[in-house]
Amino acid sequence: MKKVISVIMAVVILCVGLLPAASAATACNCSETPIVYIRGRADIVADKTQKQSASNPGLPTFYGEDVEGYVSRLVPGFFTGSTFGNWDKFSSTLTEIFAEEYKDYALDKNGNVDNNSGISLEKQWSADKIKDVHKAAQTVQNAQQASKELYKYYFIYDVRIDTFEVADELHKYIETVKKASGHSKVKILARCFGTNVLSAYLVRYGWNDIEDVLLYNPIMYGTDKLDCIFTGEIKVTRDSIDYIANNMVIDSETDATVQKVAQILNESGSFDSTGDTASFVANYCASDILRETYATCPGYWSMLSADAYEKAKEYIFEYYEDEYSKIIEKTDYYHENVRLKLDEIYADMKADGVDIYTVVKYGAPLLPIMENPNVQSDDTVTVETQVPGAVTAPLGSTFGEAYMEDAAARGTAKYISPDKTVDASGIFSPDTTWFVKDLPHDIFPQCLDLLLYKTLRSKGTFTINSDKNYPQFMVYENNDGTETVKPLKTVDENDQPLDLLGDLLLFIQKIQAVIIKILREYLLGIVL
Repeated sequence: MKKVISVIMAVVILCVGLLPAASAATACNCSETPIVYIRGRADIVADKTQKQSASNPGLPTFYGEDVEGYVSRLVPGFFTGSTFGNWDKFSSTLTEIFAEEYKDYALDKNGNVDNNSGISLEKQWSADKIKDVHKAAQTVQNAQQASKELYKYYFIYDVRIDTFEVADELHKYIETVKKASGHSKVKILARCFGTNVLSAYLVRYGWNDIEDVLLYNPIMYGTDKLDCIFTGEIKVTRDSIDYIANNMVIDSETDATVQKVAQILNESGSFDSTGDTASFVANYCASDILRETYATCPGYWSMLSADAYEKAKEYIFEYYEDEYSKIIEKTDYYHENVRLKLDEIYADMKADGVDIYTVVKYGAPLLPIMENPNVQSDDTVTVETQVPGAVTAPLGSTFGEAYMEDAAARGTAKYISPDKTVDASGIFSPDTTWFVKDLPHDIFPQCLDLLLYKTLRSKGTFTINSDKNYPQFMVYENNDGTETVKPLKTVDENDQPLDLLGDLLLFIQKIQAVIIKILREYLLGIVL
């Protein structure tokens, strides 16, 4: 018996003694910390339990035959509205149509998925097997090679659900990547909505496991387009119709149908007398439609700005607070713990030594459904929303001489774009923020991946002065399918300098940006 016990004890001691050695053998001491990519909004599938399932992009596709049937259903309500000014019937019918189209996409009144739609993270892990692939397979010298290295650990998720639920999934994913790679930290590349997911993750789990962060086209401070829709401030104007008729990118049957209607309105000239009515009807119907579709998705609420959130809640949920109380509870929690604390979160993280890089897009107007679409944006989010503290000249204008002279006197002219339209001196981290002109929100070209790779693989902090090919301000070009990004050097000859009043207004913006910067530095001082 003693012999048996001795043998067991010997085995136990041997195993315990080997544990540190086994642990050390799985650790990786290389300098290539794994990069976890948090992508933007992804299509979901109608049934995530099936190996093959139709993709649901989140926007219904209205085919020609469907539209004819829908129009016939809307005619009685439209007649009553246009004749007697009572649009209730039209609104209820239109809401029913959207509810039918969105039945596989919308969540229930608690903000939960009540069918099999979505994204199965477990299936994703099973497919990827989270292998140890973090080391570069080759020396990266071009954008194609950079792409292969950046997106090895590719985190996808269901954008509809509570962003904190996604953050919990991200935490599990990061833990698995760390275990597979033998590293105690990861680097994060977060794109678009991925910056919201990252922000929720930082609130819940901190940044002890994070080495560097790259925010690519961030929307964590909100999206101007969604603000407009969720607060009932849609403006259907002549510019709206012209844009849809002549400039809108056609990606689906729905787009083609909408564009055809806009072209008919343009050709007939009938819109000019109905613009105000169209704006009224759009906003009259929007709240009912949203309660059946996007407003059931807590994730979409995280895409609102701080200024729009309370107004959006009132517009959509007034008189329905009890019915949607669970959704409101989730969106309030995100608002109070993430949205209102973003500056503090990222300032604290930077103070703890985490490098924060940002890539911003600009040079396009907002979609012309807003009060003032002629601001510097990527067609969805303004520059000021992507990086608070930035100052921009309206589209078609440049900073005037007085503004430029003031910047030179302050020593901040180096942060003004060569086209004199963007001043980055007041943003959170101007030396690690890049701006790409003429790059739309939904386009993420491979030609930019080498910059992204350089920032995350740099030994030390990579800045706007680290590589002459990637200065702070660049321009995107697509010539017959050949995409490039190159340094921005020239001023658009069509742009006109602002007058004295315009300079004065921009100077006021500048003061606001400086105040924001001072407050941030004060917070950093407290942390340090």
